[in-house]
Amino acid sequence: MAKRAGADVVLIGQVRTLSNLITFLDVQVDDVRTGRVLHVISMRADGADSNAMWRNIARNMAGDVERATRARVRSLKPGGDH
Repeated sequence: MAKRAGADVVLIGQVRTLSNLITFLDVQVDDVRTGRVLHVISMRADGADSNAMWRNIARNMAGDVERATRARVRSLKPGGDH
């Protein structure tokens, strides 16, 4: 589906909740063309499950994914660092 949509990368995420105080969020970034795993990011959230906690996790995770994919996609383009 990602290839048909013209995407360079695809994100695969998983949320694991150990208790109402401990949550893990994992994201894998894959190269659509080759299927290779480009980057894996894991975060642990401690504290009460709240909207503020999820916003903070999402903001931090999005920044990590953006930095990882921007560097990797740039290196995959012709003339980029291989």
